[in-house]
Amino acid sequence: MDFLSLLTYPVAFYLMFSSSGDNTAASMGPVVGSGVRSFWEVILIIAVFGTLGAVLQGSAVEQTLGGGIIMDALPGYAAVIIILTTALWGSGFLLGFVPVSTAYAVIGASIGTSLYLGTTLNWQLIGFIVLGWFITPFVALAISLGIAWYILPFLRLRGKNPLNTYRILSVLLTAGACFQAYTFGANRIGFVTGPIRQAFGEASTPLYLLAIVGMILGPAVVGRRFIKVLGRDITRLDPGQGFSVNMGSAVSVYAMTLFGLPASFDIATVGGVVGAGSSKGLHQVRTRVVKKIAITWVGSIVLSLITAYLLAFGYNAWGGLTI
Repeated sequence: MDFLSLLTYPVAFYLMFSSSGDNTAASMGPVVGSGVRSFWEVILIIAVFGTLGAVLQGSAVEQTLGGGIIMDALPGYAAVIIILTTALWGSGFLLGFVPVSTAYAVIGASIGTSLYLGTTLNWQLIGFIVLGWFITPFVALAISLGIAWYILPFLRLRGKNPLNTYRILSVLLTAGACFQAYTFGANRIGFVTGPIRQAFGEASTPLYLLAIVGMILGPAVVGRRFIKVLGRDITRLDPGQGFSVNMGSAVSVYAMTLFGLPASFDIATVGGVVGAGSSKGLHQVRTRVVKKIAITWVGSIVLSLITAYLLAFGYNAWGGLTI
């Protein structure tokens, strides 16, 4: 096994570790923020259902990032650069404890690498992905708001007393969290396996397992602060609102996954959180936090594009690694 093949292992782990530490907060912030499940209970949910999603439906996004965007052959070092750049920007923004869109970063890294290589980009597909990013938060917002306005009042009426209502909503919120974790695994594993499969022909089983371990350890080690941002800092959530957020964001991201499109969990969840918070009045939404997050989304795609281009340039300027 050559040096580049070996390098894919720590880079794959690093991407899934940094990505899940950020993005699973988007999935689990409402669950912990509403007080239904503890931090370690949601880690268990991520481990079980995230793994199921990766195994059962991870191939769709893998195909998109493994030949759908960059249409020509991809050298091994380019695949490493795409994954590393995506992970670097993810972990860079982790230091500021603000959610960053890993999906934006992987597309930016793919474009930057391709521009350096002079390979053919599927701009039609890229445009379709960007359109999906634009639509996703509004779909999540609409679903979340619809549940908060119409379904939750019905459930509270049928619950007859506050304790029964809380139990019903807690079960629904936990089920929604499981769906979110499943969707995360199905959408995110392709960020690693796609470029590697395109460059090296396949993603080995040990690499695949290492990526899943990174997906589980990320939120366990660094996810607690992000859960606070999306579960409490934007707006305070009760169990009903948490269920609204989870279903809004999960359905919108799962739709992207079915089309094989890399989705932003952060933008979907922020849309859901804004929708749930708006159900009690716009004054419940802290727009300053939302604006700060939006700035990091724009920065992630631009800076990852530039970083990937410079890394590819530097690699070849130094004659490449001959190890």
